[in-house]
Amino acid sequence: MRRKRRFLVLATFVACCGCCGLWFASRRGLAVDPEPAAQKGVTVVVLVHGLGRTSASMAPLGDRLASVGFDVRKWDYPSTQETIESHSARLAEFVRKLDADPGIDRIHFVTHSLGGIVVRRTLMDERPAKMGRVVMLAPPNGGSATARFWAPLAGQLIKPLKELSDASDSVVNQMGAPRDVEIGVIAAAKDGKVALADTHLKGEADHLIVPGYHSFIMCRPEVAEQTIHFFRTGRFDHDAPSEAEADARS
Repeated sequence: MRRKRRFLVLATFVACCGCCGLWFASRRGLAVDPEPAAQKGVTVVVLVHGLGRTSASMAPLGDRLASVGFDVRKWDYPSTQETIESHSARLAEFVRKLDADPGIDRIHFVTHSLGGIVVRRTLMDERPAKMGRVVMLAPPNGGSATARFWAPLAGQLIKPLKELSDASDSVVNQMGAPRDVEIGVIAAAKDGKVALADTHLKGEADHLIVPGYHSFIMCRPEVAEQTIHFFRTGRFDHDAPSEAEADARS
């Protein structure tokens, strides 16, 4: 009975995150070694999904990036099962192999939610020689009140929850920020999981608010276009989506 109650609590949390069946898929998702670049001079974009998701959740964004010439690499990890530190160590191995590929000139990252924290932690210790830019989508850089609420109930089953709390002593709030890395943050106006103020990261190169919600921000066409713009210029195009940003603040 107790086990059933715990499962129901967890299922409710996952539903609130918009993850549902994808949570179960994430338990099986493990990173694999990257394929060598097919040609020289390649710019790679590593997609890092969020909590309870798989790389499939980033597919529309990845398709758009690929259509303009980026070599898109999907990195899967069992997001619910291990700590941020463990995920970070695994990502570092993956990135090392990309960095050593002579066909790759530059490595960008685009992340969703927890994925941004995993990349942030990785780059604190290991900055690839071919480091490009990072776009974080709806990142809980200052933690999440939702994670703090659910941690006592589901923290044993979803390992990173407590670490993602908005408490001042949480892992994410004690982590710091990578140095000498251009990071752009795109936040969802009606996120529902992460406060807009908590998406900011000290030293960020740019910050943009778009309409939408936490769980599906990566599916918005303007997010794909802004990601491309940031990778090319190091800034978001604040003129193009000015109406959207105004709506986001209303």
